[in-house]
Amino acid sequence: MGNRKETISEKIERLANLPCTETKKKLSSILLLVNWGSVSLDYFGKGHSWLYKKIDGHDTDGNPTETLTEEELGKLKDALKDLARKIDVCADEL
Repeated sequence: MGNRKETISEKIERLANLPCTETKKKLSSILLLVNWGSVSLDYFGKGHSWLYKKIDGHDTDGNPTETLTEEELGKLKDALKDLARKIDVCADEL
Protein backbone atom coordinates (compact mmCIF):
# COMPACT_ATOMS: atom_id res chain seq x y z
CA MET A 1 0.00 0.00 0.00
CA GLY A 2 2.89 2.38 0.65
CA ASN A 3 3.99 2.57 -3.03
CA ARG A 4 0.76 3.91 -4.52
CA LYS A 5 1.19 5.21 -8.06
CA GLU A 6 0.58 8.94 -8.55
CA THR A 7 -2.63 9.70 -10.46
CA ILE A 8 -2.60 11.96 -13.51
CA SER A 9 -4.48 14.70 -11.66
CA GLU A 10 -2.00 14.49 -8.76
CA LYS A 11 0.90 14.77 -11.20
CA ILE A 12 -0.68 17.77 -12.94
CA GLU A 13 -1.21 19.50 -9.60
CA ARG A 14 2.35 18.74 -8.48
CA LEU A 15 3.85 20.01 -11.74
CA ALA A 16 1.65 23.12 -11.67
CA ASN A 17 3.08 23.99 -8.28
CA LEU A 18 6.73 23.82 -9.35
CA PRO A 19 8.58 27.14 -9.23
CA CYS A 20 8.62 29.19 -12.42
CA THR A 21 11.97 30.16 -13.97
CA GLU A 22 12.75 33.81 -14.69
CA THR A 23 12.87 33.01 -18.40
CA LYS A 24 9.39 31.48 -18.30
CA LYS A 25 8.06 34.54 -16.43
CA LYS A 26 9.53 36.84 -19.07
CA LEU A 27 8.01 34.74 -21.89
CA SER A 28 4.60 34.42 -20.21
CA SER A 29 2.79 36.75 -22.62
CA ILE A 30 3.79 34.64 -25.64
CA LEU A 31 4.14 31.12 -24.19
CA LEU A 32 0.97 29.86 -25.86
CA LEU A 33 1.53 31.76 -29.11
CA VAL A 34 4.88 30.29 -30.12
CA ASN A 35 5.57 26.75 -31.30
CA TRP A 36 8.55 26.13 -29.02
CA GLY A 37 9.20 22.71 -30.56
CA SER A 38 9.76 24.34 -33.94
CA VAL A 39 11.97 27.03 -32.38
CA SER A 40 13.99 24.27 -30.72
CA LEU A 41 14.45 22.45 -34.03
CA ASP A 42 14.88 25.42 -36.37
CA TYR A 43 17.08 27.71 -34.28
CA PHE A 44 18.90 25.34 -31.92
CA GLY A 45 18.97 22.09 -33.90
CA LYS A 46 17.58 20.27 -30.85
CA GLY A 47 14.58 18.00 -30.29
CA HIS A 48 11.05 19.26 -29.73
CA SER A 49 11.10 18.98 -25.94
CA TRP A 50 14.61 20.39 -25.39
CA LEU A 51 13.55 24.05 -25.27
CA TYR A 52 10.45 23.34 -23.16
CA LYS A 53 12.65 21.73 -20.52
CA LYS A 54 15.15 24.59 -20.62
CA ILE A 55 12.39 27.20 -20.25
CA ASP A 56 10.57 25.27 -17.51
CA GLY A 57 13.68 24.24 -15.58
CA HIS A 58 12.26 20.73 -15.16
CA ASP A 59 11.27 17.71 -17.22
CA THR A 60 7.82 16.18 -17.58
CA ASP A 61 8.25 14.29 -14.30
CA GLY A 62 9.26 17.42 -12.40
CA ASN A 63 12.94 16.53 -12.20
CA PRO A 64 15.20 19.60 -12.35
CA THR A 65 16.90 20.34 -15.68
CA GLU A 66 19.45 22.93 -16.65
CA THR A 67 18.06 26.29 -17.69
CA LEU A 68 19.25 28.30 -20.69
CA THR A 69 22.86 29.47 -20.66
CA GLU A 70 23.67 33.10 -21.50
CA GLU A 71 24.66 31.99 -25.00
CA GLU A 72 21.37 30.10 -25.45
CA LEU A 73 19.41 33.08 -24.14
CA GLY A 74 21.09 35.25 -26.79
CA LYS A 75 20.18 32.71 -29.45
CA LEU A 76 16.56 32.65 -28.19
CA LYS A 77 16.40 36.46 -28.34
CA ASP A 78 17.63 36.36 -31.94
CA ALA A 79 15.11 33.63 -32.80
CA LEU A 80 12.22 35.64 -31.35
CA LYS A 81 13.35 38.76 -33.22
CA ASP A 82 13.54 36.73 -36.44
CA LEU A 83 10.01 35.40 -35.87
CA ALA A 84 8.81 38.95 -35.17
CA ARG A 85 10.32 40.14 -38.49
CA LYS A 86 8.65 37.26 -40.34
CA ILE A 87 5.29 38.08 -38.76
CA ASP A 88 5.73 41.77 -39.62
CA VAL A 89 6.49 40.97 -43.26
CA CYS A 90 3.49 38.65 -43.40
CA ALA A 91 1.21 41.31 -41.89
CA ASP A 92 2.43 43.89 -44.43
CA GLU A 93 1.58 41.53 -47.28
CA LEU A 94 -2.07 41.21 -46.22
